[in-house]
Amino acid sequence: TPLETATKAAAPELTYYKEQIARIKTADELLSDSRLVNVMLTAHGIDPKSVTTKELKNMFLSDLSDTKS
Repeated sequence: TPLETATKAAAPELTYYKEQIARIKTADELLSDSRLVNVMLTAHGIDPKSVTTKELKNMFLSDLSDTKS
């Protein structure tokens, strides 16, 4: 089925994500790994091509309690 095919295709990416995300300590470290970023964005339904590294960094470093951040 298409779901089984998609699940099998995603398995290596999920394994990679789990192994690498534990090592990430900063936004810069995360953003330097495009494969990891792609897995993260895709898992949240975001097309990785629709957002730039600069935009992601701004989001990660923003202050959610500050409306001007």
